[in-house]
Amino acid sequence: RYTEPPFYSMNVLSVSTFSAPPVIIKPEKTTIIGDRSGTVELECPAIGNPKPTISWHKNRRKIAIDGTKFVQKNTGALMISSLLPLDSGTYLCTAKNPTGQDFLIFTLYVYSESLTMYQGA
Repeated sequence: RYTEPPFYSMNVLSVSTFSAPPVIIKPEKTTIIGDRSGTVELECPAIGNPKPTISWHKNRRKIAIDGTKFVQKNTGALMISSLLPLDSGTYLCTAKNPTGQDFLIFTLYVYSESLTMYQGA
């Protein structure tokens, strides 16, 4: 005659989480020339697990994403509008997650109208 054991064993499934440091997929161009009063988009697509957060610096200072002049899209790309020559400089994209970080540097040149007209002559 069969009797139930006094306790039951349970199979426990262990799930391991795959982690990966961020990797930025380098765009074709990292030197950008923008027109005065125009708009540029600096793309910084990054992969990793967990999904990396993207931050931006210009000339080593954190950019205040104000939603007007500087807009950060869901993809992490930085849009800069109403360009002025003073927006020229070095822009650093940082992709970061708990397992690491990656960087990408852009150089933006914004010419004044007089220089653009001179170059076209």
